Amino acid sequence: MSSSISQTVRELAEPKLAEFTAKLIPTVDPERILGVRMPALRKLAKKLLREHPQEVAEFKTTVPHDFQEEDLLHVLLLNEERDFTTWHAEITDFLPYMTNWTL
Repeated sequence: MSSSISQTVRELAEPKLAEFTAKLIPTVDPERILGVRMPALRKLAKKLLREHPQEVAEFKTTVPHDFQEEDLLHVLLLNEERDFTTWHAEITDFLPYMTNWTL
C-alpha cells in the first residue's frame, strides 16, 4: 500500500500549483514538487489513519520519499500520533529528511 499511498498523492497533483510552490522553496528540486494542496493532504492523512493504519506504518518507514508532498504527508501522519514516546521516536527518525521550512 505504501506505493499506492504515493500513487494517491501523485493523483492529487496540480502542475500550476507545483510551479508556484517551487518558487517558494527554491532549495527543493522542482522535480520533487507535485503541487498538492495542504487541505487535500490533511484529508488524505486522516483517511489513511482511519482506513489503512498498517499501510501508514509501512509508508513512514520508506524514507526518503520521492516528493515534497509525501514528506508533508509523513509529517501530517506524525502529527496525529498521541503517544509521546512513539511520536518522539518517529519524529527523531524523520528529522534528517526535513530539509526545508515547509516541514
